[in-house]
Amino acid sequence: MWGVIPAHPFGSTVRRTPDNRILIRNSFSFHPDGRPREKYLRQYSETHRKSFERRFPMLPDVGFDYSWSGAICLSENHEGFFGKLAPNVYGALCCNGLGITRGTASGKLLADMIAGERNELIDFLLASPGPNRTPPQPFLSVGVNSTLKWGQYKAGLEV
Repeated sequence: MWGVIPAHPFGSTVRRTPDNRILIRNSFSFHPDGRPREKYLRQYSETHRKSFERRFPMLPDVGFDYSWSGAICLSENHEGFFGKLAPNVYGALCCNGLGITRGTASGKLLADMIAGERNELIDFLLASPGPNRTPPQPFLSVGVNSTLKWGQYKAGLEV
């Protein structure tokens, strides 16, 4: 059974999926507008192939069915937002890479809260300080991109 193998602070993963395929996730780029760049998609597909070949040299002819990209919202303090944004507008935002699990759970709790229910999990989320504010540009991009490069450097051949 394959396990999750963290290689750098942004969640590098090589693992077996429930349908017996191998998933590789090890590439990140920062775009303040949240839109992926075709250049990076091609580059990261090549990076995934190289990572796979280094990890599994005995499987040189295994093809990749898919390569994709998606946006991820991260905060410096690892906190998300939960609660009321404006009159009749609510949100559960910034899941810090745990969107499927945390997004599902916090979405259900948000619906319960809007319906008038309260419990200790809702109270816990409402008490969160929320995500840190980000610095203005160009400091934000310089900081994030430097952190990403440092993480990739520390990961070495794993990436």
